[in-house]
Amino acid sequence: MDKNQIEPNFILLLGTSKGLESRKRILNLLLSDAKGCNEIAIQLELNWRTVYRHLKLLEKGELVKVADFGQRKFYQITLKGENTIKQANKKNTN
Repeated sequence: MDKNQIEPNFILLLGTSKGLESRKRILNLLLSDAKGCNEIAIQLELNWRTVYRHLKLLEKGELVKVADFGQRKFYQITLKGENTIKQANKKNTN
């Protein structure tokens, strides 16, 4: 497959970037329900700034969406994100 034909969401997740595993862990965590950045950081034992940067990247790729509740933001996986992480998880088990 030509690199230009690969969807950006697969490049975000399946590329060879340093943050690949962190983004996969974030998406897998969001499969259960929406969470705030700090909650994600605590559960995954990552720095909240690192999590925030990954969330912004995932949001840009339309893999997560943000919902504002007052001053808090909650991140929720999108259908596109759900399909992407499920496909990535399948590739890891094969």
